[in-house]
Amino acid sequence: MIGDDHITQWATVERGGGERLHVLSATDSCRDRLAALLFWNDFSGLEQALAVFRAQRSEIDLALIKDWCARERQPAAFEMFANRLGGLGLLSG
Repeated sequence: MIGDDHITQWATVERGGGERLHVLSATDSCRDRLAALLFWNDFSGLEQALAVFRAQRSEIDLALIKDWCARERQPAAFEMFANRLGGLGLLSG
């Protein structure tokens, strides 16, 4: 679960020796880190979400994150996240 959303899909990473890892998608990882901000007012979660976005920008669905924040009754948290992305130049190009 990430907030009220039940996670039913994930990314799969193959590693040497036939090891297979099931991991959160980049979008869900970003939401998971933002959850710390939404639910516990933990600003380190915001910093971690920004780091995930920096590393996986092309894989992250910002519209889904915005909708999720609204469903969690925390639209201001998304605005804070989006403002930081814009301020860091991460939304351009």
